[in-house]
Parts: sequence; structure tokens; C-alpha cells
Amino acid sequence: MSNPGAPQDDRNATGRGIRLAGRGLAAAGLLGLGVIGSWGALVPALPEPVAWTAPDAATASIPGARYSFFALGDTGERHFLPSLREGQLAVARGLTAHDQVAPVDALILLGDNFYPDGLARDDLAQRVAVNLVWPYCRFADLTGPRSPEVAEACSLPAALRRDPAPALFAVLGNHDHDLAESPGLQREAVPEFVANWQVPAGLVEVIEPVPGLSLVLIDSPAVRSEADLATVTAALRAARGPWRIVAAHHPIAERRDGTAESPGPEIRRALRRADVRVQLFLSGHHHNLQAIEMGTGDPTLHVISGGGATRKPIERDFVGRLIARETTGFARVDLVEGDGREELVVSLHATPRYPAVFWKQAELIGRWGITRNGVVSERP
Repeated sequence: MSNPGAPQDDRNATGRGIRLAGRGLAAAGLLGLGVIGSWGALVPALPEPVAWTAPDAATASIPGARYSFFALGDTGERHFLPSLREGQLAVARGLTAHDQVAPVDALILLGDNFYPDGLARDDLAQRVAVNLVWPYCRFADLTGPRSPEVAEACSLPAALRRDPAPALFAVLGNHDHDLAESPGLQREAVPEFVANWQVPAGLVEVIEPVPGLSLVLIDSPAVRSEADLATVTAALRAARGPWRIVAAHHPIAERRDGTAESPGPEIRRALRRADVRVQLFLSGHHHNLQAIEMGTGDPTLHVISGGGATRKPIERDFVGRLIARETTGFARVDLVEGDGREELVVSLHATPRYPAVFWKQAELIGRWGITRNGVVSERP
């Protein structure tokens, strides 16, 4: 694998900066040791993760799941100074707490992984440390050849880290494409730091993690031509299913006012042309949580889980919307066996605005079951 990362001569200096910043970032956000490394700023201490308010097991998961994952997007805010106001840390704390109760098999990031312009070569290690290792320490596989450069951004005790780590899939968002070098760095360089990080090598990739389930990951900002749409259609037809989940950055749901934001409508047409059942479409781009029941020929349920770091007002009214909340948070998806049949269960969890609110856990705001043939029902 090629290494588009920083030159060797720069790595020692970069590593020193991350060791200083990483200690403070992880301390403030996860363990709350009270002192911010290289800045020397005092912050209120947080208790260790074992003291966080644990979610109820029934809220955290559904019994009988044979494959589970978290999905969230729009996470890659720059952190010039660590702060107990970081929304990404509040969401990450919710993920960590829920995973302790009901571990998942994967984490899917839904694009805009690095704001404002994507990932740059000259601050590659720093951004990986702050935007991936610091918040998602529990889920990060730090066995890559360059992992030592970012490892100190993770200060969770070993007992609270997943071993082996779950899969960590990511699609690219529009901000991830702003710098020409960013897509290549995310595909090729990030896995040298976080070994379980995986971005589709091209426009679309189909992953079959367990028998009967196909994850279709689309690089939606790269969809620009009819040939690209044909590639998406062909990939979906090749997905074995019968359960198919599509993940991309841009929403594809129809707006009530008739306006559209490309490439959402184009991708929607490409999915229709495939003429196969898609039970769930996951996206980010809107910095909030929404669930939309779609019509015949479209994915059954469309979930926007773009509140991975910041929250923004609900600006678009989608046809078939079931819920919309201006909040940070995440989605959990469980493929569940029971009563002689399977169903997908999708849960939306809203997180506290600030990670310092350690006594308040993520709140379940909506849960739906989807049958294989595309019937949606609300679940408790």
C-alpha cells in the first residue's frame, strides 16, 4: 500500500504534538483528568467511563441480533482547543456506553469525516488523532504501522477498548472531497494509523458481513455522470441480500416543496433502476436526526443520522417523515432473529449537548422495525 502521509522527517515533530495534545484531549473528553496537555488549561474533571450512567439494556439493543452497527455522520469538526462543549465527545460517550451494554459489529461514518476541506497531508496525523482516535478510542484498532504516532490520543484503559476492534467503515462527504488529496489520504493513509478504517476503493463497494446481509457503501459526492449512476445500479444488483442497506452522505428522500439537492435524486433513480429490495438507506449531510418512510420502489426507510458532532435546525420537509429532531446523536441498526423470521430494527438515540453532562445518557427517540418485504412498524 502506498503511503501518502507526511514525510519521515516530519513524523517526530508531529508525534510530539499529538502526544501533548492527545493527552489533554482524551483526558478532557473521556477520562477528565483535568489538565489540557500543551495548553495547560484547567477544565472541570469528568468521572471515568465506568462511572457514566449506563443505558438500560432494553434501550441499548434488541435481543436476538445477529449483526449490529452504529451509524453517524458529519463528525469531523476541527478542535483547535479541547473543550467540554464538544458535541462529538458527547456522541462518542453515548456510543461507548451503549457498546459496553450491547456491543456492535461495526461503526459506519456517513461522510464529512474531516471539516472544513477534507484531510490534508501536512496535518494528517493530528487530524486522525483528534477526529478518530480521541472520540472513538473504544472502537479504533491501533495496530497499524503508524498507530504509535496517534495512540496517546486514546487514554481509555485497555479493559474498555474493543479487542478485536469492530469494523470501521466510512463513506466520503462533500467536505471530504474539497481537497484533491483528501479522498486518497482517507482511503490509503488513515488505515496506517487506524487499522480497521475502511473507505470504498471506488465509487461504490458492496460488503457482505454476514450471510443474507449486504452493505452498499456509496461515495455520493463522486456521482457525476450517467456512467456513475450505472455503476451504482450494477453494484446494487450484485448485492446478494435479501437484506440490503445502502449508506451514502447525501439524502435521497423527496422534499415536499419539490426542490432537490444533487446527487440525491440521481442516486434515488439509480437505486430504482436496480429493481431490488432495499430495506434501509442511511445518510448524513443534515446535522440532525430524521426518519422517513419512503414509497414503493424506493428504500423502505430512510434515516438521516448527521448529528455526530453538531446540531442544526430542520431545514427540509421530506415526504413521509416519521420523526425529526434538532439534536446530536446516532443510529443503531440490528438485524434481529425471532419468532421464526428476521427484521431490521433501527433505533435513533439523541445525546446530551455536552459531554460534561455525564449523568445523562443517550435518549431513545424513535425505533422502527422493517420486515424483509418492506413493512415498517413502530417499536417500543
